[in-house]
Amino acid sequence: MNDSIPSLQPRQVLNHLNPVKVAIQGYEGSFHHMATRQYFGEEPVDILPADNFRRLIELVESGQANCGLMAIENSLAGSIAHNYTLLLESELIATGEVYLPIHQHLMVWPGVRLEEIEEVHSHPMALAQCGRFLRQHPHLRLVETEDTALSARRIAEGELKKVAAIGPEIAARHYGLEIIREHVEDNPENFTRFLVLHRKAEVLLPEQAGKVSVCFTLPHKVGSLHKLLGELAGLGANLTKIQSMPIVGKPWEYFFFTDFTLGNSIGWRQCLEAVRPLTGTMEVIGVFAEGKAITRPVPRDKTIKTASRLDGINEYFFAKKLREIAEMERNGRRIINLGIGSPDLPPPATVTEKLAQSSRQNHAHRYQPYRGIPDLRTAMSNWYRRHFGVELDPASEVLPLIGSKEGIFHIAMTFLEKGDEALVPNPGYPSYRAATRLAGATTVEYLLSEENNWLPDLETLEKQDLSRVKLMWVNYPHMPTGAAASPAFFEKLVAFAKRHGILLVNDNPYAFILNEKPCSLLSARGSEGICLELNSLSKSHNMAGWRVGMLAGAPALI
Repeated sequence: MNDSIPSLQPRQVLNHLNPVKVAIQGYEGSFHHMATRQYFGEEPVDILPADNFRRLIELVESGQANCGLMAIENSLAGSIAHNYTLLLESELIATGEVYLPIHQHLMVWPGVRLEEIEEVHSHPMALAQCGRFLRQHPHLRLVETEDTALSARRIAEGELKKVAAIGPEIAARHYGLEIIREHVEDNPENFTRFLVLHRKAEVLLPEQAGKVSVCFTLPHKVGSLHKLLGELAGLGANLTKIQSMPIVGKPWEYFFFTDFTLGNSIGWRQCLEAVRPLTGTMEVIGVFAEGKAITRPVPRDKTIKTASRLDGINEYFFAKKLREIAEMERNGRRIINLGIGSPDLPPPATVTEKLAQSSRQNHAHRYQPYRGIPDLRTAMSNWYRRHFGVELDPASEVLPLIGSKEGIFHIAMTFLEKGDEALVPNPGYPSYRAATRLAGATTVEYLLSEENNWLPDLETLEKQDLSRVKLMWVNYPHMPTGAAASPAFFEKLVAFAKRHGILLVNDNPYAFILNEKPCSLLSARGSEGICLELNSLSKSHNMAGWRVGMLAGAPALI
């Protein structure tokens, strides 16, 4: 170990290199790749992947890479001790640091659904960081791989339909995968610290530095560490890290890896010279700006792209099917369409005649009140009383909609945001999933089965972590099975939602289809203030194209 304090002169000016070759552990799309982009910002960079950290060091030492970027510690798992040893034995020095938030996402080949996945591949550390989510899906077999990004790349290259990967968002973007579950990590306050490494002989260390990283040994005497730390404190040094590691071949002797920050009152060389007599040996590991606070943004692609909120949201299911049907019909095939419930009969003649009369009135073509005209809200309130036995205040508990789909999206945008979760039925209406994702929330599927009469299995849901669930979409009578929920089940559902503080939203456009006793979630005891219900005239009155819908519930929710 060299116990001198270096005074290094540059042999090469790195700033003019275009692009800079950066060695990282792992592959493009990894957290190391993200940290590199965060550090270098808009500077062009070529990534040199290394299978392991020793290979990363070799790429920089040999000159194949201009510099390297290496993880050194994690806020949850602690220091990566082996990397300190590698750095100490190398001809490299740290010239910068990056703190990167670690967020894990579940990604798949586009269009694959969660229930189709059989295996989840990722680095062991990433899998360990997502234990809570993975325990909620015990059918998934966990496969440990050498890198998060490599797991994503293998799915893309093999077009694997039954395999998912856990990794950073950049991996999904880089390899064209779809994120179906965001932020599956157990702890969102998880950061990894990376060091930027250059060859010592090519770096001119600054006289003033925000942070200094040093490795030293101490004589085996009482109070030796106390004396050194006291001297540093007296010089104005603020200790930010201390880590001891055994010295190989010298039992019970230790290296001390220390980071500290300094004000402008004393230079780092002067500080180390002052404490040098108290140490056995000393090696400078790095001198750099603290925290690399100048986290320049990743260069923005100048091409016009859709907002990131659309990531993972595919073409509307029924639009895709109707396009396929139209194509088959153009090719001369006769199609029986059992898909979207669009009526093939007109509304009652009295309804169309009333529309014709209204359309001839001057005021019918003006802007309408934002909450709907009072007569319409009163009619909707009376309709609920007549058919469901539910009393609604037309002034505050009914909101007319341009079809119930408008309500689905407005509900999601009103009550959901990033970090929230929403329970979504499978099988179920695709718009629930799309609206949830557009709002920035995460969809959590609950499976419906014939054995349970296509109703939610509340006992199974009770065993899950529902701490982040804010909303639950339900749809009874159910599309596509036609299953109906009884008033007794609605009361159980309301009780479940109350226990967990979940907003229940029932989509009820099929209330009158093959159903002799129309039922509303709002008729269940205790539903006040925790339930919303969507309804429309599209299916029941052959008026899908008229776009007449409504939302009902407590005034505070409306």
